[in-house]
Amino acid sequence: MVNKLKNIMEHKIKVIIFDWGGTLYDLKTDTLFDGVPEILFYLSNRYKLVLVSLAVSESSEDRKIKIQKSGVAKYFAQIIVDDKDKDGMYEMVVTDFKIEPDEFVIVDNQVVYGIKWGNSKGAETVWLKSGEFENVLPNVDTGEPSVIVRNLSELKELY
Repeated sequence: MVNKLKNIMEHKIKVIIFDWGGTLYDLKTDTLFDGVPEILFYLSNRYKLVLVSLAVSESSEDRKIKIQKSGVAKYFAQIIVDDKDKDGMYEMVVTDFKIEPDEFVIVDNQVVYGIKWGNSKGAETVWLKSGEFENVLPNVDTGEPSVIVRNLSELKELY
């Protein structure tokens, strides 16, 4: 964890990859979580932001439309939506931006997706421990997140 947090201090981070459902957007109420536009605006002035979304509760096309209508698409350098291969989406970001593990951060509300994948690559991971999956704890398979936050506004203190 110390080495990963060192990347923050040394400003190696170039890209922050966000999950959509449960992280930025409440799928139950069909609304952005409080403060999402503000934190994305803040971070987009410092880093390239990417949105990766696994669309399982609706079609990929419907998810893309929902993201556009939310008003936050303008903050993202890339938006990737798929219905089956989240790891492949992360790999696409790394390839497209030509970034190394110490140059990106993954922010996700589920340890079994973004946190697990980022940890397996040696990247910095931020677990938004809130909502439906906050009690699905990290384990040997997922690894521990670099940072745990309860609210996305805490990212301002980190980045």
